[in-house]
Amino acid sequence: MKISVDLINSYLINKLSTEKMAEVIERTEVEVEEILYANKLDEKIITAKVVEVIKHPNADKLNKAKVDNGIALIDIVCGAPNIREGLVVALAQVGSVLPDGFEIREAKIRGEVSHGMLCSEKELAWGEDHGGIVELDPSLPIGQSLCDTAKMSDIIDIKTPSNRWDYLSYVGLSREIAACDDQNSLIEPETHEITYKNREVAKVNKNEGCESFYTVKARVKADQISPRWLVDNLQASGVRTINPVVDITNFVMLEYGQPSHAYDINKLNGPIGVRLAKNNEQLTTLDGKQLKLTDSDLVIVDNSGAVALAGVMGGTRTQTDEETTEVLIEIANFDKTIVRRSALRHGIRTEASARFEKGLPSTLPSLAAKRIIKLLIEICDAEIIDANEQLYSPSPIRNLGMRLRKADKFIGYRLDEKEVMTALTKRGFQPTHFSLTKETKAHIGKPYMYGAQIDTENLEKFDCSLLTSYVYSKAGLDIGRTAQMQFEKGMEVPEAGLKPGDLLFLKGDEKQAGKKIGHVGMYLGRSGILQASSTEKKVVISPVTKFTKAKNYAGARRYIENFNHIISVTVPWWRADVVGEADLLEEIAKTQGYNNMPETLPDFGPTPTLNHQLLPSLMILREKLVALGLIEVMTYAFVSKKDIENLGIKDSEILKIENPLSSEQDYLRTSLLPSHLRAAYNNQKSNYNSMFEISRVSKKQADGAEEKWALGITVWGDDSLLRLKGLIDSIFGWHKIDPNIERTKDSSLYIDQRSANIKNYGDFGQLKPALLKSFGLRNELSFAELDIEKIINSDFTIKAKPLLPYQIIYKDITIELPMTTLYTELKIKLNGITHSVDFVDEFSNDELINSSRKRLTIKVGFDLGPNPKSDEISKHLQACSKKLETLEKAKVL
Repeated sequence: MKISVDLINSYLINKLSTEKMAEVIERTEVEVEEILYANKLDEKIITAKVVEVIKHPNADKLNKAKVDNGIALIDIVCGAPNIREGLVVALAQVGSVLPDGFEIREAKIRGEVSHGMLCSEKELAWGEDHGGIVELDPSLPIGQSLCDTAKMSDIIDIKTPSNRWDYLSYVGLSREIAACDDQNSLIEPETHEITYKNREVAKVNKNEGCESFYTVKARVKADQISPRWLVDNLQASGVRTINPVVDITNFVMLEYGQPSHAYDINKLNGPIGVRLAKNNEQLTTLDGKQLKLTDSDLVIVDNSGAVALAGVMGGTRTQTDEETTEVLIEIANFDKTIVRRSALRHGIRTEASARFEKGLPSTLPSLAAKRIIKLLIEICDAEIIDANEQLYSPSPIRNLGMRLRKADKFIGYRLDEKEVMTALTKRGFQPTHFSLTKETKAHIGKPYMYGAQIDTENLEKFDCSLLTSYVYSKAGLDIGRTAQMQFEKGMEVPEAGLKPGDLLFLKGDEKQAGKKIGHVGMYLGRSGILQASSTEKKVVISPVTKFTKAKNYAGARRYIENFNHIISVTVPWWRADVVGEADLLEEIAKTQGYNNMPETLPDFGPTPTLNHQLLPSLMILREKLVALGLIEVMTYAFVSKKDIENLGIKDSEILKIENPLSSEQDYLRTSLLPSHLRAAYNNQKSNYNSMFEISRVSKKQADGAEEKWALGITVWGDDSLLRLKGLIDSIFGWHKIDPNIERTKDSSLYIDQRSANIKNYGDFGQLKPALLKSFGLRNELSFAELDIEKIINSDFTIKAKPLLPYQIIYKDITIELPMTTLYTELKIKLNGITHSVDFVDEFSNDELINSSRKRLTIKVGFDLGPNPKSDEISKHLQACSKKLETLEKAKVL
């Protein structure tokens, strides 16, 4: 996210330099990725006014304009479609230099001399729009240098954490910067106070993904343009300008983090509403995409159908333009999950959807609506016709407690209680010293209401368990919502050992079916029991004996030994991420400054290590494969449905991701093959012809999934299978494994008779041309996938054998056999009658190939003791030949 330094400073009492602001930001959870310093415009780029526009005599798409530069009228040749008389523009005079280094010179264009150039946003480095010239504020003085009137701001590129929606707003980020800077405080934007009407002007159902819905109707002047400050701030944040109404909604989204959308009332057919879309319902969005909706999409509709994809983007049919005079602004809070899934499903991720996906508080739309109204009145001279709210629900109250002594241990030194409370107050929290007496007295006399809820703005009604739950929540303890839960959670206390704060319970009566515990009160010492009484219909203090002497007295429970040094904290509505004491401790750490914490090593001893470590062994394997000339690749663990279908894998055999990053990454891979085929396609023009990857694959199990390490090797080009087999032999040789390789038939992936299974370790082969074609590959390609964990973890013992006092007799044997017969079959045949068998060479020519045959030469070794006779050697050689000729259609030469 790119933020404007000048805009952030507009919300701060004391302005910060770019460097100081970046330093303060780094004290928060926000990461500073880059600082982009503004380029100052050349002084010769000035404001000018178009006085006259005529067609270029020698070019259909060009115009010739007379432009007032404040001194004289000059001729400018311009092809911008929006040039017109009376426009105030940016004139780059002869001799000026644009931000990209281009120097403006006097030029003759199709026979007409141009004394300068009228600039677009892109040419001034104000944005990416190159479709027309910049339209400046008509009130600007003519002939003034733009470097004085249009101040460019430095930009800080930041990365925000996923749990802080408020960091995607200038106000939220400025609030955090002010809290981390001792000399600063936040300047709240001005809003227009308005009383909302609560009428059903839109058909909205909260159960269908809309949590609150505001509308503002206004009349606006059609001839207004966005002021320079608004345009500059939008462009600095990477948002292009459209028209004043849309610019205002976009700016308030950047300012408060609340998206909104503007409709042209005259283009709407009846009142709007919110509902789930119908299957195959159509919507053309503002970017020109034709969407086919599903019943999982949330849409804004009028009587003619969908007009916007809720939380993502509006439709073209009701968009505002330069002729719009009446607008309807929709400011709503949509379900974050529905918005995210719609954005992913249709491939449209917008600034609005990015904010809704984080989950926005219900208080925000009201605030944003008031700000929008303020800017509409100021910029568009708007007349507000109506402002309405529906489904309003206040943000829930969240009370937490923080134990100061625990905070001391967390930070590493003793904290000053007053400083802690001041720092929390500056961040919008409401800290107070927790006092059991003070807290309980505050609720005496409040009405009783069975089933009362805690998530309301004004907590004025209680039932018995809500009262005790709420008091303990102020001390930072969650004891449960019901009396039964509280009874089960606490530590049993005898009547003689009761202390203030302990809870006393009564069993439920026969009318309360299924309830073992029916009532709870809080022990306050001699003063009695605090309880929300259903009979007296209010919170009262009763005698202790009303509980302890009752026939249905169930006992007492304790949750904390004392309430000393506890700070009770009410969390502000914009901090939905703060849900526990640990979050408060993190806030304290930020206020103290991470750089001020003592540098101490964690207090833990060394941990025992395993005799076998997989990762170091994988690292050694990587180095060996690279030494053989292979390139290591790293691919995504996610694959697309198309890739799965191309491999012939059923959906039921793989794991589908519920919230994929994109539609191309919605399944967990069960094999490295689809990822390697994509990588091979992307590297077809490279000089490399082999690659490997050591990564995890997921196997679907009955009770979930299992991850394991796999080694994938891909070789392409001529003799790919032979080269792949050599690599496999090397890997097993390094680990002293003699693999059992068996030829496979009828494979869906590999060419028949060109693949094999390595028992217990994996398989390899030459892939079918049809499969390669589905991934855009045309060359021969072979692939192997091995269970590398089993290979590395295989148990083997290296045994040293004594050197023989005589030589082993070695003889070569050449045998002609079918092309499909494997070398390993020869080894198996000779097992037990030779000392060793080694591959020497393979030969083939046109005659052999036409008859589907080949010749293999192997070296066999015989252990015949010292001084063997030639007859004995010949006898063993003949025995090998006879054994080999038992293979199908084999002939020893």
